[in-house]
Amino acid sequence: MQQRLAIVTGAAGDIGRAIAQRLKQDHDVVVLADLDLTAAQNAAHGLGAGFVAMQVDVTNPQACADLAAAVAPLGQVACLVNNAGAAWGASLHQTTPESWAKDRALNFDGNYLMFHALADQLIAGKGSVINVASVNGLGVYGHPAYSAAKAGMIHLTRAIAVEYGQYGVRANSVAPGTVRTQ
Repeated sequence: MQQRLAIVTGAAGDIGRAIAQRLKQDHDVVVLADLDLTAAQNAAHGLGAGFVAMQVDVTNPQACADLAAAVAPLGQVACLVNNAGAAWGASLHQTTPESWAKDRALNFDGNYLMFHALADQLIAGKGSVINVASVNGLGVYGHPAYSAAKAGMIHLTRAIAVEYGQYGVRANSVAPGTVRTQ
């Protein structure tokens, strides 16, 4: 019997570590995927046995594909949590085309790229996708590019649920408010 595997992006941060720690209760291996490999390794070390650190740039399709290939020998992908995210421009006036693209790439495109890279493995494991959106995706609270990306993520989640539900893949999004982190 294959081990059940969960993957959490943005796992080196406070929210990602907390998600990973909870997922370990139901999964044999939890992959802490983060752009900052050293921080992910430190988080994995701090969390203990069953946590594996891997580097991934969720905005890079090849990096997502490489991560999918790297996790395949570890077990059956049962859960993908797209948690990586950040916000740059606080207002439309402060947002530049570059910061808009950066926000969109991390907070929206990265979710699609990770799902796309792992879709076949999620189908095989009848897995679940959890996209960590934000209340910003539901209303106007500043950070317009981040908010638009999170709104897009909510819709992407629905699209995954509708299209991949027939294969046993579940997709949900959560939309937390502001969380005090380090």
